[in-house]
Amino acid sequence: LPDAFTLVVLTVWAALRFDTTLVVVHDLVMGVLAVVFTLTGHGPFAVIADDATRAMVVQLYVGLIAVVGTALALGRDERVILMRRLQEHAATMVREAGHVMTLAGASRQLYAAADVRTELCRLARHVSGADLVYLLEPDTRGSLTTTATDGTEASPVTFRLQGEASLTVNAF
Repeated sequence: LPDAFTLVVLTVWAALRFDTTLVVVHDLVMGVLAVVFTLTGHGPFAVIADDATRAMVVQLYVGLIAVVGTALALGRDERVILMRRLQEHAATMVREAGHVMTLAGASRQLYAAADVRTELCRLARHVSGADLVYLLEPDTRGSLTTTATDGTEASPVTFRLQGEASLTVNAF
């Protein structure tokens, strides 16, 4: 029977080391080997004299190997999946913390800015990665007019709020 316990230890080691598919193959091979050795009169169960008892012991042994190996392998696989998810969530949290820090810094810069409109455009361009930012505000003539820009020294832009609709007017 000491050889039987060695196979159980080997099954536990394989289950904790390899994925479920390999462990199921391992369990199958170990079960077949236990049955073949027992049928040929070798192996740890050959010492059992009664054929019915020996057959029952081999069946229980093969079942034990299958249950222990598969359960441990499935638990290991689940831990691996959960660890990957945890790592993905941690990476997301790090990215989001970076965004929060960027926005907090932008908020402090806006608070201290001499020209809030220009600083808002500069920060919006920085945060978004845009090449150009316009700040449009309604004027007294019923139009949206450029009040600040960043990324260019372009001339002011005006969009009429009444009349032909544009994407900019619709967004406003």
